[in-house]
Amino acid sequence: MRHGIVPGAVARPVDIRPGLPSGPVPARGVPKGTDVSSSIPPRTGTSIKAISVTLLVVGVLLILFALFADTLGIGGGRGFGYQQLIVLIVGLVLVLSGGALVVQPYLNRVLRD
Repeated sequence: MRHGIVPGAVARPVDIRPGLPSGPVPARGVPKGTDVSSSIPPRTGTSIKAISVTLLVVGVLLILFALFADTLGIGGGRGFGYQQLIVLIVGLVLVLSGGALVVQPYLNRVLRD
């Protein structure tokens, strides 16, 4: 007898999708007649707002840190160093990304009307 095989055992199909009707699945992945609207949580948008505000605040703090690094005694030498320039660019990218996420819903609403 080979290991793992039981003589006389019958293989049965196993439903790996509990709660969904069995049968062929269409190309989109959801069987016909299945109500998927109840399983999708409503979008509140608070997470996008929180992320955008966080990006804006962190970006502004990085920009201020880069601009005042020499005044705070953290700058590495005389003048505006390359490290300060890198921090300034990263802060600017974060501010622009956060601003785009904040403005996007308002622009979509205006352009739709």
